[in-house]
Amino acid sequence: MDLGLFRRIVDEAAELRVPDICPNGVGEALTLRNLEDYLAHIRGHAHRFAIRLNTNGNRMDEEKRRLFLDYEVDLINVTIDGATAATFESIRERLNFAQIEENVHALLAERQKRGAKVPKVRVGIIVIPQNVHEVPLVLEKWRGVADYVGAGGFTNRGGSLDESFAAHTHVTGVRSCVLPFRELNIWADGKAVLCCDDWNEEHTVGDLNVSSVKDVWHGAELKHARHMHAAGKGGSLSLCSRCNYWREPGALTRLWA
Repeated sequence: MDLGLFRRIVDEAAELRVPDICPNGVGEALTLRNLEDYLAHIRGHAHRFAIRLNTNGNRMDEEKRRLFLDYEVDLINVTIDGATAATFESIRERLNFAQIEENVHALLAERQKRGAKVPKVRVGIIVIPQNVHEVPLVLEKWRGVADYVGAGGFTNRGGSLDESFAAHTHVTGVRSCVLPFRELNIWADGKAVLCCDDWNEEHTVGDLNVSSVKDVWHGAELKHARHMHAAGKGGSLSLCSRCNYWREPGALTRLWA
């Protein structure tokens, strides 16, 4: 995201006392050469945001670890989809399993050396057919090491999975998704979308290039989505109709209210 646009959004979010900021969505934040500029602006406000950052951990080198500690990032969520290099690297192609584990251990060690309380570190695995056999090993490996360890089901990303894979996610219960009530997802171009799984800006709810955070959050598009979900009709929304993220709890569903 353009740094000027980012600063304006964060400034308004501070005025609104938004509690949390996750400065990356589906992208890898650690590829940014000027990540410090973004973190510095968040921490430059009297209002203290909780910063939660997701990463695959591959580029979490000494410089990035220093930034996390210096700017008191509250939570680093590292997804490690396997307990062995063979399984992990067959899923996360071109990533280095040993390097990622080393980076996580180094961050924890540097935090302890400073006597710091944050960042907290969560290691998680997304359970899919290719790694389900290693879930117990992942939990055993990281319990008592990372601050949090968890296993979550996969999302079909708004219907993007092929039919054979998506079949594992099919459930029929009616629930209300919490995401339209809880999060505002803003893509790098400034467009706000219905939820974090709208990779292709299929359901835009506003444009932060021309609108304020407050106006988008209280805008007609999000109000309509909330109304439909609260009424048990979330499936009538095109994007939501193809998503397993919010359906009635099943073995591989992830989120519900």
